[in-house]
Amino acid sequence: MKPAGDAREHAGIASPEGKHAFEAARVAHLYRSAVPAYIASPVYVGLLMLVLWDTGAAGPLVAWFAGMASVSMSR
Repeated sequence: MKPAGDAREHAGIASPEGKHAFEAARVAHLYRSAVPAYIASPVYVGLLMLVLWDTGAAGPLVAWFAGMASVSMSR
């Protein structure tokens, strides 16, 4: 496996401007992909709550959902 520096050189972004553009594009992509993850987390927790609801641990499940929802909403 080649280091990341080699991949950047072969992609034609070995110049300082190219490296800055690459990093900016990477950060922009991370921010764009974060929004669906913030929305999906409470949905997944809710589905798991429905599956585990009959186990008799309703209190901890509700607390876990509330914690996950508050973290997702604060982001």
